Amino acid sequence: MAWLPEEFSKARILSVNYDAYITTSTKYGTVDLYNTAESLMADLKIAKVGQHPVILVGHSYGGLVIKQLCYEAHNSQSLKGEEVGFLNYVRGVFFYGTPHRGSLFLSSPNGTQLKVANPLLEYVKVLCTESARLHEWFDSLRGIHKWSIAGVGESRPTTFLTPEPRTRVLEKQKMALSSEVHSEEFVDVRNILRTFPGVALVGMSGIGKTTLAKQLFNELCADFEYTCFFQLPKKTIKEDYKNQLESFYSSLYHHGIKVEQGEKVRIRNLIELRSKKLLLVIDDMDSNFDFLEEIRNKSDCADSRYIVTGIDLHDVPLDIAVFKVGFLDFKRSKKLFMSYAFPNATQPDPFMIEWINKIVAKCEGLPLTLQVMGNYISGERQDMKEVSTWRKCLDALNAAEAISDWDERLWAKLEVSYNSLHLCEKEIFLDVATFFVNSIWKLQEAKSCWRVVYGLEDVRWRILVDLSLVYDVNEKDNIQMHEQMRSLGIRLAAAWGDNCMCRTWNKKNVLSASSSTATELKEIIALRLEDSMPFNSKSIGQMKKLRYLDSEKELMLDEVGGELSKTVVLLRLRGKVNSLHDLVDRGRFCLVVLNLKAPLRCLPTSVNELQNLEFLKFEACLFGSLPETFGQLPRLRHLTFSSCKKLRSLPKSFGQLSKLQSLKLYDCKLRALPDSFVQLPRLKTLIMVSLHNLERLPEDFGNLYSLKSLLIIDVHNISKLPESFCSLPRLDTLIMYSLHNLQRLPEGFGNLSQLETLSIVHAHKISKLPESFCSLPQLKTLIMYSLHNLQRLPEDFENLSQLTLLLIIDVPNMAFPPNNFCRPDPLRNLKIRDVLGFEDLPGNFMQFSDLEVSEDLLVNILKNVNFFSHLWTLS
Repeated sequence: MAWLPEEFSKARILSVNYDAYITTSTKYGTVDLYNTAESLMADLKIAKVGQHPVILVGHSYGGLVIKQLCYEAHNSQSLKGEEVGFLNYVRGVFFYGTPHRGSLFLSSPNGTQLKVANPLLEYVKVLCTESARLHEWFDSLRGIHKWSIAGVGESRPTTFLTPEPRTRVLEKQKMALSSEVHSEEFVDVRNILRTFPGVALVGMSGIGKTTLAKQLFNELCADFEYTCFFQLPKKTIKEDYKNQLESFYSSLYHHGIKVEQGEKVRIRNLIELRSKKLLLVIDDMDSNFDFLEEIRNKSDCADSRYIVTGIDLHDVPLDIAVFKVGFLDFKRSKKLFMSYAFPNATQPDPFMIEWINKIVAKCEGLPLTLQVMGNYISGERQDMKEVSTWRKCLDALNAAEAISDWDERLWAKLEVSYNSLHLCEKEIFLDVATFFVNSIWKLQEAKSCWRVVYGLEDVRWRILVDLSLVYDVNEKDNIQMHEQMRSLGIRLAAAWGDNCMCRTWNKKNVLSASSSTATELKEIIALRLEDSMPFNSKSIGQMKKLRYLDSEKELMLDEVGGELSKTVVLLRLRGKVNSLHDLVDRGRFCLVVLNLKAPLRCLPTSVNELQNLEFLKFEACLFGSLPETFGQLPRLRHLTFSSCKKLRSLPKSFGQLSKLQSLKLYDCKLRALPDSFVQLPRLKTLIMVSLHNLERLPEDFGNLYSLKSLLIIDVHNISKLPESFCSLPRLDTLIMYSLHNLQRLPEGFGNLSQLETLSIVHAHKISKLPESFCSLPQLKTLIMYSLHNLQRLPEDFENLSQLTLLLIIDVPNMAFPPNNFCRPDPLRNLKIRDVLGFEDLPGNFMQFSDLEVSEDLLVNILKNVNFFSHLWTLS
């Protein structure tokens, strides 16, 4: 309240209080809403409120008190006296976080209620009759007196609102409508989940199972501690069980915040996930129920819920209900089609209605076909008023009706959008369907390849997205597309070009190299080479049109390099090698992505001739240094060294990599980073893991002005960070893990003005945090784990005004926190474990939506008599 008189110096400001205790006792929590309003009205009369304009401000229950106050003033026996004057002088009411329609805050998941609840709580029950009447009365008074009303509601922290691109707004509208057309199924499945722990959504591909699963996930996730929307690969995962479990752990969210690395370890040890409410969606389950049961056993919570999707699931557990997702009726089909064909809510010309009805009927109620057809029509907006456009679409649908096989008929319909593409977009679609989907490659790597092969990669990709041929994903994510679209692409790629040859080969469509003709090999554009495939360097040399080679099979790389087509843009190789001279020579103009795992002892000085190279990864190489020409790679954006255990230095020219954005160093023998390192102008991400020989960072480390994410893990010999470290202007994520010799953080640490996430784990020598620590203006997530020597938190901890998540685990020597420990208002999630110095819960602990303490701390708390005044909150 201190700022109000300063801001409004001529206003009279009164602050009132009332009995707002949630529970009742001999002293508190006995006054109902009527008595509270009556008492307040008398106080206002004594204070002579009502002789000048009045603005009423109410927070939470206070908003209900204001409504009751106005109603009592209107109905009081002194209706024609001062109270009438009071109401006439009210100009407006501001509600802050008032539960106008009730609140679920005090309702437990199992429906139990407080035994000694304050009568005020009756008014905040959801669908409370009394509160409904109160709101109606107040609305009438508002109309009579023409009050201005404003308010804000409490919610999860959000970023500042910015104008959204039109495409994003339209995408949200389409998603909302997709949910609307499945509203009946949504209600049915939600009711099933109230009885069963899980539900299996089954139905043919394209029927809308994933859309329905996403709608359920988005609506229910706020009620669960842990959530995960997980997509399994299109295969039986028994041979890949461990990796898929790791992917599941890394996909978990805790109260909307992605689980940090330190927590993943504990979840794998079954500490964190057990007995916690988990909402898990597994898309494309394909009867991998052993995987689901493994997770269910880890969670072991009766309130967890599981949703799986699949075409024809077998061996469904008895306690998992099966729900068949059906086709849309004509009304809903037309609504969905119109949302895509006319995304701006424009009304079609009258002549189009007949065409629309015919096309919708031919789509047979399948959401995928309706979406693709709608986007096709929308993409032809310049010719939309031409009858030929509509006839072309309808003719394709009519032709498909003659096909008896359901999949073939569906593909014939979907091919309408493919046929509308130009040649380059068609090729990109086939690249995605047959090579990039279900692979390790991200969209950013694919786009870089398409830049060299086709050009205008961003425009061409957007066309595919707008036609629903591929999903819209982030640059750093794996490419995704609907399974039916992928099947269509594989079918088209099997008879590509003038010679109708297969353009992409993998183990499914290759029997033997000897049976493959020279013409067939010449037409291969993409090759996924596995151990079971009999190709060697000679047969690879015959692939004159080869662009993408992803090899799990070990090869003699010297031979491959000499035979490789000069058209290759993406190359992943495993095997033995003595020199890369031939490989560099062949890839001089086209090679964009190079991923090499080989005992390579040196790089040729001609490496800088790879003029288009953007992504470079070396794994298990044996070189000890890099040539100075390495710094002359003009387009290199992403660089990784993994298990290059003899790499001791980077070249002095390293700082000349002017386009480098991401550098990852794993398990190398680097002793120091070159002085030029700090001259990298675009470096945004730096990851350093298991660099056991590295003793320091460059003194001018703060000159990396573009650096946003820094991970330093298992770098034992670093004892301090340079003072310039605190000058990193854009650093928003800092993870420091297993820095056993790190003595302290720099004194100017609080100058990291953009830091949002800080995780300090296994840094046993840090005894205190710098005083400036509490000056971090944007810090939202703070994790302190296994800091055995940390003695205390700074006194000004309350100044971390943006903090929302705080984890203090295994910090045994930390003393009881300062009184203002819980003062950061946004702080809602607090976990404290193995902190022996804590003897009581924080004084303001009731603000937390998620509070977790260890058994040892709970024992200490139980010894403190002050604890019992809060006992009801742990019910």
